This record gives sequence, structure tokens and C-alpha cells, in this order.
Amino acid sequence: MDYFKYERQCIGAQRSAELKEREAEKEVFRLWSEPAINEKGEIVSRVPPGPVSRLLMDPSEENAREYIKWNEKRLEAIDKAQAAVLRVEGERHPRKAALTMKEVKRIHFIFGPTCPYSVSQARMIERIARTIGYERITAYPVSGDPAAIADFVRKTGMKARLAGIAAAPEKNITAVPVTIIETIKGQLIRFDGYTEDFNIDGMQSIDQKSRNDVQGIQAGSS
Repeated sequence: MDYFKYERQCIGAQRSAELKEREAEKEVFRLWSEPAINEKGEIVSRVPPGPVSRLLMDPSEENAREYIKWNEKRLEAIDKAQAAVLRVEGERHPRKAALTMKEVKRIHFIFGPTCPYSVSQARMIERIARTIGYERITAYPVSGDPAAIADFVRKTGMKARLAGIAAAPEKNITAVPVTIIETIKGQLIRFDGYTEDFNIDGMQSIDQKSRNDVQGIQAGSS
């Protein structure tokens, strides 16, 4: 066996692989880079995070699974950060409850299947549904993509009835999520963006019950 020849072949194969990798990186940069200004005032180019770049350039099932795992961790971190900010805001600006649970006739929830704020809002609405009943919640996706909607339902555990956006009580929707509380008196109270408790009396006890349920499950599995 010619070991010197074999070694040259190995080195050549390694260099070829490195060249392909650099070419792939250049392609990502060419297609997806965007100019930005860093903290020093310098103009730099930024590319999407690694899992996103790899999926865009090589849409394989392995890269798709890696992206989904990465994105779920990202959404979880966003949820925790939002909850922390809202708790602090609630302490700084306490509000007097304007409605009671008995005054809520129906909740209309308009959401984007790929919007992380809609995911957070859906989880909050699920807590209300446990008290007033799922039959009084209607959800309207702004996008009709079945796969995205199915993934949204899986992430949030949402059991609300789905309806087309054309059936929503308000049509002037420029951003999501939008939540509309319909009262027993016929009022429509609109909340744009993520909202912690909708100014409904009893929401804090529901939120605490949800935390207790989670803690009980964790204790039981330990």
C-alpha cells in the first residue's frame, strides 16, 4: 500500500470538503446577508442564525428538526421574558378590574400561526377557557396555512373553535394578536397585542392555579 499516496488523497478530500463548506457559507452570505451597524458604528453584514441558514441552504429533514428544536427553545425564552416584564409592569401599574368572568359572553381571538406573541396569548386564553368553557372561545387565524395552524394548536394546546378571518367581529386587523371580549351587554372590548389579564377580575387566581397545576405535575414526576 502506498501510504504517501493515501495520505495525499485524504488531504485532498479534506480540502475539497472545506472548499465546499466555504462555498456554501458564501452562498448563504450572498443570498441572506443584510447590512447593519454594530455598537462601534461600523457597517457589518449579518446572516440568519445557524439553524435557519442550514435549513435554507439544505432543506433536509435533519435540518428541519434542528430548526424546530431551536425555534421552540427561542419561543419558550420569549414567553418567559414577556411574563417577567408583564409581572413587573403589573406591580408598577396595578389596575382595577373592569369586568368579572360572569360578564364575559364570548372571546374572539385573532392570531398569526407563526407569531410568537400569538402563541403566548393563546396560552393565556386557554386559562380563561378552563373557567368559562371552550365553547365560548372562537379563534380566527389570519393565515390559512393548514400546517402552520396545526403546529400552532400543538404548541399552545388550544381547543377553541376555529373560524375564517372573514367571520371575525372586526375587520380592521393590521397586526396580531388581537383579542376581542364580547360582554353579556353586547359590548366589544378590543385588545391589540399581547395582553396579560384583559382587566378581568379573577385572572390572577386562574394564573396562580395554572402555576400550581404545573408545580404539582413536576412534583409528581420527580
